Amino acid sequence: MPPTYSPLVAPSQTGDDRDPSAFGLREQNLRFILGLKLHNLRQERGLSLVQLSKGCGLSVSYLNEIEKGKKYPKSDKLLSLARALGVTYNELVSADPGEKLRPIAALLTTRMIDDLPLEHYGISPPVLMEIMAAGPDRLGALLAFFGRLATRFAFSVDDLLLAAVRDDLEAGNYHFPALEDRAVSLSTEIGWQAGHAPMLSQVRFSLQRDYGWEIDEQSLGRHPDLADVGAVPVLTGSKPRLFLHPNLPESRRAFFIAREIAATALGHYEKKRKQPNGEEHGFRHLRAAADASYLGGALLIPRKILAADLQALFAEEKWSNVRLLDLVSRHGGDAEVVFHRMAQVLPDLGIGKRYLTRTEGGVGSAEAAVNRELRLGGIPEIKGSELREYRSRRTVATTLVTEAQADPVEPRAGVGLERCPSSGHTYLVMVVAQARPLHPQLISGMALGIALDDTVRAKIRFLDDPAIAEQKLEESAASAATQMNAYHQRTTARRAALDAFLASLNG
Repeated sequence: MPPTYSPLVAPSQTGDDRDPSAFGLREQNLRFILGLKLHNLRQERGLSLVQLSKGCGLSVSYLNEIEKGKKYPKSDKLLSLARALGVTYNELVSADPGEKLRPIAALLTTRMIDDLPLEHYGISPPVLMEIMAAGPDRLGALLAFFGRLATRFAFSVDDLLLAAVRDDLEAGNYHFPALEDRAVSLSTEIGWQAGHAPMLSQVRFSLQRDYGWEIDEQSLGRHPDLADVGAVPVLTGSKPRLFLHPNLPESRRAFFIAREIAATALGHYEKKRKQPNGEEHGFRHLRAAADASYLGGALLIPRKILAADLQALFAEEKWSNVRLLDLVSRHGGDAEVVFHRMAQVLPDLGIGKRYLTRTEGGVGSAEAAVNRELRLGGIPEIKGSELREYRSRRTVATTLVTEAQADPVEPRAGVGLERCPSSGHTYLVMVVAQARPLHPQLISGMALGIALDDTVRAKIRFLDDPAIAEQKLEESAASAATQMNAYHQRTTARRAALDAFLASLNG
């Protein structure tokens, strides 16, 4: 039995031929389906636009706009079209779209078209409509293939969105001077001391005083299912609220607060509050969140201070694990936040080719796997990467994480040279492994790899230290499935618990 479809009638018919920009994208999707159906019916009957125009009394240009998804006619015009095509009104606006259009119609009634960053890549709604109209059956077959591919390999729209955001960050080399400059000007506007990192008390006070937020640092602790959820911003109510878990370390607490300062200052929440129930999905939302995280980190760890510290580290003749741990501690102690800032600041020192990974493993386990990665400055992807990124690789990071799993109390630092056989690149890799905030049974290893060439070698003196061993980068999928399943079970449970928490606030 074919699937049933809702009537293809635009939710608002109070006006005639409204401009597409006045509709939400869901209504644009209704226009898409109607346009495709009209195009398909006209071609099946061998009618040109001129011939159809004579039969229904509508202009050729207007029919063309309907077929391109730009216009949705009023009921009387739809009735004229139905008569000219020899179908009933209901067949035109609400019947099964037909075999050729069924995969496209199913796609358009899901999140996919709404959420995918098509316009970011230059595919505007009219362009998409033309692609669909040119060969709906072929496009339908392609979409059906992607649907089967998604089912077989268990990836979703969210996976594609995250990949698109990562792709965009990599395209910008994860180095955004405009956001760095905004961090400097914003710090001055707030009144923080120039050239100094703000303290937790300062960022907390600023979010409340300057941006009108309320901060709740207790409620999350009363929900056991949210034990590893650090922060939840809530926009409903008279004031925006930031819920912070009471067990968060100060460094991560400061980052979450700074991120909300950044998001508010960038105007992200002004747009989000205009959405129904404060909801916003898709590429724009995730990309805006990435900008807020970048700016929040830049507020906490000023570029000039970190750049000077990195230059001092690179000027050492001998490598010191303690020196790297001191650098992380001096900038708050959260290796994930500090390593992201290091990756963002390195281009200011003339170091462009680099990668950033997070490797994770459970305490007491002998397995560790990469679950986050950015490859920057044109570094090629690691051969054999899986769709979900989650894979096991024997690296300096996995070695250090495995060691830390046996004794997770104190952070550990390490360094090494990795040679990737598939690309021929050699990387200097600096790693800090420490227990995850709110999740002490997980060890997280942040690794920053710097591709070595003559220019970079001249900048880093300790590369001649014989204590820095070189190893071949080995790729293995032995533990990837186990790690992937554990990771997704954890994130699924977290999402469900968070949804229940938000529902309790609104109910």
